[in-house]
Amino acid sequence: MRRKNEEEFFLTRLWRNLSLRQKLGIAFVIMTTLPLLTTTLITWRPYEEAMTLAVEERNQEQAEQIASEIDWTFAEKIRMLNLLANNEEILSMNPARQQPVLRYIVEQYPDVQLAVVADRNGRQVARWDGKKPDTTIDYNERPYFQVLKQSGKTAISEVLRAYSTRKLGIVIAEPIYRENESEMSGVLIINLELEKLIQRIGAKRSGQSGAAYVINQQGKVIIHPELGLIENGMDESSVAPVRTALLGESGWLEYERDGKLRLVGYSPVARTKMGVIVEQAKEEAMRSVDEIKRRSLIVLVLATTLAVALGLAIAGALSKPIVNIAEAVKRLGTGDWGIRLRTKGQDEINQLAHAFNSLAEQLARRDAEIGRARESLERQVEERTRALQSANEELRLVSQLDGLTGIANRRSFDAALQREWKRGLRDQTSVALIMLDADQFKSYNDTYGHLAGDECLKFIAAELKTAAKRASDLAGRFGGEEFVLLLPECDLQGAAQIAEQMRHAIEAANLPHAGSSVASCVTVSLGVAAVLPTLSLEADILVAAADRAMYRAKQAGRNRVCLQENES
Repeated sequence: MRRKNEEEFFLTRLWRNLSLRQKLGIAFVIMTTLPLLTTTLITWRPYEEAMTLAVEERNQEQAEQIASEIDWTFAEKIRMLNLLANNEEILSMNPARQQPVLRYIVEQYPDVQLAVVADRNGRQVARWDGKKPDTTIDYNERPYFQVLKQSGKTAISEVLRAYSTRKLGIVIAEPIYRENESEMSGVLIINLELEKLIQRIGAKRSGQSGAAYVINQQGKVIIHPELGLIENGMDESSVAPVRTALLGESGWLEYERDGKLRLVGYSPVARTKMGVIVEQAKEEAMRSVDEIKRRSLIVLVLATTLAVALGLAIAGALSKPIVNIAEAVKRLGTGDWGIRLRTKGQDEINQLAHAFNSLAEQLARRDAEIGRARESLERQVEERTRALQSANEELRLVSQLDGLTGIANRRSFDAALQREWKRGLRDQTSVALIMLDADQFKSYNDTYGHLAGDECLKFIAAELKTAAKRASDLAGRFGGEEFVLLLPECDLQGAAQIAEQMRHAIEAANLPHAGSSVASCVTVSLGVAAVLPTLSLEADILVAAADRAMYRAKQAGRNRVCLQENES
């Protein structure tokens, strides 16, 4: 206790023995540097946290965008294979009939380097890449082929090197089953070229030390900007973000790897159960923050040096200007960057005032720079959000349209029918439906081929869209060569007129149909029905009535319009 009192007495005596110049110098140094140091220390941490969060959220957004693109890419191919596996040409297991279909796949999808049909034993039957089938190739050696045989469902391979092209790729295989047969008769195989897949999906480097990459269900890297890592079978299953993404979760985290902290965003790929990882070294991501820290320290050192020089220069100054300066420093410490001192003349006090104003301007500029950086980050987040919303809207629109004809698909038609049925029930207005079937369309396909058949269906769909003149009318593909036109607030006679106009327009187009027994051109049979909704009726009654009317039109010789019969 005595020693403490002696120390306090010594400090008090030392302070009293200092000259006014020294006291003012010390006071000025403290008042100048302390607020600056406090502001710097307070600013560093939030800015670093904000930058870290921004990088992590950016990585997560990028991972989710890549996951969405992968999901769409693989889902698109799987849907296509599901359809073609039931195609009559593929089911025939006749190479001559299968090759046009395989050629269509390769030409339709630039990332498909090879399309093959193999028999149940894994031997090539037909292929399209400019070469003949290679009967020496045994797909039984591929793990994905064994998985497909065991499950009987679509299989996706790890990254492998194609037998024929020797390029890295990912295989999607679809079993081929004939109707009423439990054992598969063959396998439809496509090989997606890895480099083109990487170009399309956007897996790339994230800065100099990071990367965006994709892992499969087992945690192995299958898409990465460094192809060598893929070929070596890089296994990431033990990495924390990979495990979380494979559990179906999306997010971001910070973890240590190879002695370095990394900022990671991750997202699952819903349908294929893959995962997308976007990571970057924290040290690299935070370089801008470190640079600001370095500059702040330089400013702090320079400000301290300047404060000492100015403090020693104001030895004979009056106390009032010093008090004014001290008060201004306090206001600056509270964040009042607009505070400025009036200056008159060039004496020591005014020089100190000039120095203070310069320091305040530096702090104001730095605060403005931080504000601009924050605004820039906010703009980037808004732009990413808008891009994601736009992608979601495009995906929603695609899910409502038929992939071939571009008009509403069956699911979209069913939703519209339920919606208009409820509106008709509420407003007590009738709902009409026209159901249309292309006459002897199978014969048309057999005569002109499936590609010409697709064009014929597109033509009929265009006529339906032309007939749907009101915003509430809906033209849709019901299935196969059957189409529907939903006409809210329309009676039977009005719908019959529209149906006859469509029938005449299609016949007048005079599309040749050599295989038709009805006419020398493409014709259609139409059934028309209209129902006033009631609480005791379901919307399906309208579809059933139009279907029966269309059936009578076909029974009566086709190329005609038949109306619904009065039914009790």
